[in-house]
Amino acid sequence: MAADKDDGRIRRLSGLNPGVSTLIEKIETVRDELSEEAELLKQDENFYKLLNIPEVDMNERMEWLRHIFDGRVSEETMALLCILSERIGMYEFYSDIQEYVKLLEAEREKKKGIIYSVTPLDEKTMEKFTKQLKQFFKSDVVLVNRIDPGIIGGVLISVDGKLIDMSLRKKMQDLHLSIDEALRNEGDE
Repeated sequence: MAADKDDGRIRRLSGLNPGVSTLIEKIETVRDELSEEAELLKQDENFYKLLNIPEVDMNERMEWLRHIFDGRVSEETMALLCILSERIGMYEFYSDIQEYVKLLEAEREKKKGIIYSVTPLDEKTMEKFTKQLKQFFKSDVVLVNRIDPGIIGGVLISVDGKLIDMSLRKKMQDLHLSIDEALRNEGDE
């Protein structure tokens, strides 16, 4: 069920910007591949120890990684494996990958939204809306402020496919509809 929701989100985002869906898919691929490779390294203790021998030259270690994982993982995952090996070594690789996956999952759980206003909102106002939306959605919310003079006043908030319209334009439209309905009802009498 969660995969269906994610697929729908990727389709919606790709309709807005094809590069976004490609990036999301790559991040998901890297996350999945890193989890799989970390499990393999954890299971093969001898290989894991071999990768951590201090006497093994970094270039040789990189060649081993390329030889073993080339063709099994994407270019992005391979590049990240090499960077991690070079920067932190492989000793803490498994726990570092698990931490990376947790961070990615936490980031995915956050809801992203846009708050439209006529003028830029200050930090205090943004924090207020973020706090209120967090309570409403029962999830962390990350908001970006966009300017839209067409709303006349107030704000229009879009989060996770939901629209909260507190704009002056919406209030004026509602008032217009109410007046029209009242006039029609008066004419019926």
